[in-house]
Amino acid sequence: MVVPTTVSQVYSEVDLQMQLAAAAAPKVPAPLLAQLKPGGRLVIPIGEGEDARLLIFEKDAAGKVSQTKSLAVRFVPLTGEN
Repeated sequence: MVVPTTVSQVYSEVDLQMQLAAAAAPKVPAPLLAQLKPGGRLVIPIGEGEDARLLIFEKDAAGKVSQTKSLAVRFVPLTGEN
């Protein structure tokens, strides 16, 4: 059994409508945005320690992605390549 260790391995061929990350990343993993369906939303904590913010990304019908900053948060760090 192969255990995935990166976001890319877990979601390599999936289109998602809603994604909620439960670990903070230093930047948005590109594979998560790429796999977001039009009309979909990604909610992810970005940053480290007291500088982390909850960001909401939405992809419209044309594929354009918009970003909204939300609350200051504190999560465990996301590990792996992406």
